Amino acid sequence: MSPSPIPATLTLQDLHDRYGLERVSANPFFGEWRQNLPELSDSDKLLLSRIRQSYFNLLDHVPCLGRPLQTVVVSPLLFLGNFFTAPFKVQEESAQDIELEDDGIVFKGKLVILSITAQFKVMVVESERLALPMSSGLGSMLAFMLQQLHGQEPCYGVLVAASNFIFVKMQRQAVPLSTPDPLNTENPMGKVHFAVSEAFSTWGSDDEFYQMFQIFKHFGYLPAVSP
Repeated sequence: MSPSPIPATLTLQDLHDRYGLERVSANPFFGEWRQNLPELSDSDKLLLSRIRQSYFNLLDHVPCLGRPLQTVVVSPLLFLGNFFTAPFKVQEESAQDIELEDDGIVFKGKLVILSITAQFKVMVVESERLALPMSSGLGSMLAFMLQQLHGQEPCYGVLVAASNFIFVKMQRQAVPLSTPDPLNTENPMGKVHFAVSEAFSTWGSDDEFYQMFQIFKHFGYLPAVSP
């Protein structure tokens, strides 16, 4: 029997109270975003610079960052990382409309989750304006990642909002049983930990954007992450 869906509108406190989700320091729990990153070729760097230029051109001429954000930034990153070729299967797994109100102004947007591999997900916060913050999608991203956990295998994700990228790791931590069982020495329902990387911005330097893509590609090709 498949597990019941986890509501995507839960707050971080809800996720903690209901599912034992705890935020921990990225060091040492989430060191993967700094380690063993792939090298980039000169042609990779050229194309990444063009993606940034396209993004800024988008801001100059398009009054919203809805589907154009996914088309001009996210899709080219997936293409450059060879994620549209076998054995990868990029799929849109979820799309949810959201609204936020600030001083009487309602900002509308959409949270779109793409599956790159079984354990690597991308969430794009599409918005009518630049106002939707990264935090508007984090709870939903974590709720979705909770559904993807299998045993103690980690799950990774990247949250994209306006010009910003953050990487997320989630993993269930085993808890020893009070009465050891020789056939099952760990409790699979232990607490779930998550941590986030530093934020990367399209507005930063080319080098910052290059590093973001190195991490993006690294998680897609981790041996433990299978398509």
